[in-house]
Amino acid sequence: MIIRKLTQEDASNYKKLRIEAVEDSPSSFYPTRVELINTINVAAKALYLACGFNAYGIERNSLCVNGVFFHEEYMMMELSR
Repeated sequence: MIIRKLTQEDASNYKKLRIEAVEDSPSSFYPTRVELINTINVAAKALYLACGFNAYGIERNSLCVNGVFFHEEYMMMELSR
């Protein structure tokens, strides 16, 4: 796995794709869509919040990269039919 810093272009492209996916096929995501993000990735969290996700929990030490453990935050988007 390659981990790199999220660029503004990455964020814009991702936001566009996520919104299009939900609009094109809401039944695929209904009633919620859940994502995990690394808690130290402030840019990713801001992106998910901008897409309409809300944080609802943290899983401690759930990701290990090169021997370093990270917490991941659960984020959810509630959808209506």
